[in-house]
Amino acid sequence: MIVSRVDKYSRSLRERVSQAYYDYGRLCSSHPVACLSISIVTVLLLSYPAFSRFQLPISSPMDVHWSEQHEVEHADNTVPDWLYLKPSVYLQQIIVEATVEPWNNFNMTPIMAVRGALSRAFTIEEKLKELGLESINDNCLHVDLSWNTDLNNLLPPNGCMLLSPTAFWNKDITRFYKDPNILETIFDPPCSPSMCTRDILLGTTTRSTGIKSTYQTNRNRRIDYALTLFLTKYDKDFLTSMKAVLTSEFELQKSKASDESTFVHVFYRPRKYFADYFPLFISYAALMVYIYYSASKFVMVKSRWGLALAAMVTVSSTLLMTAGICSYFELTPTMWGAEWYPYLALMVGLENTLCITRSVVYTPPSLDVKSRLSHGLSQEGYSFIKYFLMEICFLFCGYVTLVPEIQEFCTFAFIGLVVDFYMQMFFYAPCLTFDLIRLKKDKSGAARMISMGPVPKLHEYRNITYSNTIAARAPDGHEADFRVENIERFGVSHRLLETAPLQWGDWQKKTFKWWPTVFGEYNVSLSGHYITFLPPVVLKASIPATDISIIFKADDHSPMSEYVGPTSATDKGELTHRVFWLEQQITVIMACSAVFLFSTVIVFILYVCFWGKWPVDRIRSEVESDRAKANKEYSRNFVESVPLIFSHHNFPIETLCVAGNTIISSCQEGHIITWDAANGEKLREMNRTKVIDGSREEPTAYMRSNAHSPPLIWSCDAKQTVAVFGCADGSLEICNYDIGIIIGLREVSNKGIVHVRVRGNRIVVCRLDGTIELLEFILTPDHPVFLQSLTCIWTGRAHQKAITCLRLGSLTMITASRDHTVKIFDIRTAGLLHTLQGHDAPVTSMALDHKDNLLFTSCEQGIICCWNMDDGSMKSSIESAFITGENVEMTCTNTLLVGFSSNGHLWLWDKHTGQAVTRITPESARENLRSSDEENHACDLPSLYKPRCIVTVHNDLVATSSDGFVQFWDLSYKIMIKQVSMPGEVDRLISIDSGAVICSCLNNMYRITVPVIRVK
Repeated sequence: MIVSRVDKYSRSLRERVSQAYYDYGRLCSSHPVACLSISIVTVLLLSYPAFSRFQLPISSPMDVHWSEQHEVEHADNTVPDWLYLKPSVYLQQIIVEATVEPWNNFNMTPIMAVRGALSRAFTIEEKLKELGLESINDNCLHVDLSWNTDLNNLLPPNGCMLLSPTAFWNKDITRFYKDPNILETIFDPPCSPSMCTRDILLGTTTRSTGIKSTYQTNRNRRIDYALTLFLTKYDKDFLTSMKAVLTSEFELQKSKASDESTFVHVFYRPRKYFADYFPLFISYAALMVYIYYSASKFVMVKSRWGLALAAMVTVSSTLLMTAGICSYFELTPTMWGAEWYPYLALMVGLENTLCITRSVVYTPPSLDVKSRLSHGLSQEGYSFIKYFLMEICFLFCGYVTLVPEIQEFCTFAFIGLVVDFYMQMFFYAPCLTFDLIRLKKDKSGAARMISMGPVPKLHEYRNITYSNTIAARAPDGHEADFRVENIERFGVSHRLLETAPLQWGDWQKKTFKWWPTVFGEYNVSLSGHYITFLPPVVLKASIPATDISIIFKADDHSPMSEYVGPTSATDKGELTHRVFWLEQQITVIMACSAVFLFSTVIVFILYVCFWGKWPVDRIRSEVESDRAKANKEYSRNFVESVPLIFSHHNFPIETLCVAGNTIISSCQEGHIITWDAANGEKLREMNRTKVIDGSREEPTAYMRSNAHSPPLIWSCDAKQTVAVFGCADGSLEICNYDIGIIIGLREVSNKGIVHVRVRGNRIVVCRLDGTIELLEFILTPDHPVFLQSLTCIWTGRAHQKAITCLRLGSLTMITASRDHTVKIFDIRTAGLLHTLQGHDAPVTSMALDHKDNLLFTSCEQGIICCWNMDDGSMKSSIESAFITGENVEMTCTNTLLVGFSSNGHLWLWDKHTGQAVTRITPESARENLRSSDEENHACDLPSLYKPRCIVTVHNDLVATSSDGFVQFWDLSYKIMIKQVSMPGEVDRLISIDSGAVICSCLNNMYRITVPVIRVK
């Protein structure tokens, strides 16, 4: 028997990539509408952030500089030119770190901690008033809010500009005290993408303050917030007086950077208007014209303007999606050359578009549309993917240099390249398909184009099949603060921001993008100007538990309208909840769209580059390689002998065992016969009517109670001269097969014995209800041997269902059951060592590796688990080799785990790693596999329970039995060397020595000798 003829896996990488692009071309041309629709939806979703923030002041890049002085010297050439101007405003942040001491978890709530902390904002404002009205008017920035909206109704309408949490209660401490739910008041104002009033009044992002909408525990917590004071000039005396006033009430803390003289200057570059983007629009319009005239050279094109428009939309959408993704993740370009990024994207997109167009339209127009697109993509696919991966590698090398400017460029370039690849494959390729379809309908034009010149020679590709139903994978859920986490994780990677003082990173860095929007509410523009952050004043506040802000309670009869306004709080809270829910949905949709785009490109790259290395192809490749090597080096002649028949039973054989050179068999009538394994001679038949009691000084014989009809034997085992039989009526018979007499009988239960094993002087009995009995027997020293004593060491219910397998190790006994578990017991004490749980179906097969102390188990679903017998841990599992519902029988050699499946295939795995080595397939099984699967589909379930056996003859040879055949497999050359047809189903298969096996078939047994291999 020879192995199946398989396709040799010898294609080069270029051929595999071309084949993958060919397959994708067939898929894309079959479903162009679906591909185009998915890409358009992706474009709309990922371009939304770019459109929503196009008019925002924060869209302008920023530059940051810090110094030890608030003014710089003109002789200093290291400072930027804009720093020689006067700052628009000075920002003085008063940071408060407040805690309630002492704290009692039993009668205090987190709301009390928030109340106590925010009450100190009113105290600070009162202290600032002690500086004097004249001093404040001279230094503070005065503003006038000309109109009110939902976003700016909490900002100071006029007068000195001081942003403080007290604005939530209109700077009225009485309203603050009477507010029964300050958390609802804080989280009630809506937030927009450009400005969140809640964060502005608290001086930092809400998640950094420790204030939450809900709390889960009552532990003590520190509440941090800041009051922001805007100054028109830097007056050192005023700042010193302010610190002195605040120090009288609070403890002044050192900043985390231990730097009290760092001035941070943030410059907002001039905002771009429509006229500034005019050159970019002209460039993209020129692109469309260039594509049109380039397409005029492509004679096999239906609509030149259509291709030009598709190319322009492809490149423009790439730019918009890149800008949208960067805007969503707050990746703001900070280099002065960032204006050239769109032009680089234009050049890359133009080159890729021309390459794909040229490759597709130069295919023979006589082909159908699917073939034209498939061959076109396959011809250009290798170069396309090669240069794409090379560009990604170069960007990765640039990113690991850890130079901030290079990292910023590599980040934007990576996003642009991935998006461009996606658009070329999933947008422009379907557009080409529609053009080819229109061209195909114009038969006269197609006929004219066929004769206009030669076309490149096409390669041959195998056809593919695909399903018309595309199942979309459900996107993973994202938490509500996904956007905020990513902002702080990525942020702006400018060197000035990354190497700024630590205090800047804690507070100013979280707020520097707010101020253009805040000043925009007062009709003041920061575009082309800079602001200066003065060193922050950090105050520590310890609030006693008896503070009035904590113990004060509002009057139950006070109407809520006194401090929340005429609008109903319930209605307003419901509106806020709906807005927050909508923001969450938009965030999830945006995140899922970005993940979908990048995962699509990654899966496509993996498909293109690694689809040819599918495990089955690799296994078949190794089979063919080994077969070719064997055919080259060896020619084989097999010397076969006729099977030796053991024929004396009148009924089918139920069970058999081997002890040395003796074979013991039992049929369904209950007759037990011993055989000479060498010549097949019947030695004797066991007398089951009498039992000899050897426990006395003189052995005595007595008739058993059911001597007229001995019970059916379900299991047996033998060691030395003793054979043990488990009967269907629950009795256990111990025989001396040398003299053919029963020397012991144990009748303690009516549950049938399904498994019995002998190890030394121990007998392991497994009953039908999952019960295990561990017995110890002692034989008489005289000859013939009789049973002196039989003692039960332990009995117990090991499994909830029937035991399917029993194996004995050197000091252990292993049982597998239909309750999905495997258990390991100590055979000396019957103590449970390990319970192995790794299957979700009944365990049907076990293989024990005594050399490495490993255990392999298999269940009805075809899953194989490898266990470490020492600690009961799972080392590996094999889950993809077999289809669901297929059993596998196993055995072990020195290095391999061998599995025999129901379809006649022999699988080889490395028993240490679980990696598949090869699969040996008979030629007949390969030829009849498809037809048998179709014809016997309704009979799959019964076929699972057909008897199949596998045994190890020696390290390089195994024997199997299935469907009335016994096969011998050579593991070194991975071929089947012999197959013997039997007259019926083979129920048992046992290796008796290194040169033969014994099998039971119907009411006969056969000794089959291993074929002798003569190597020339």
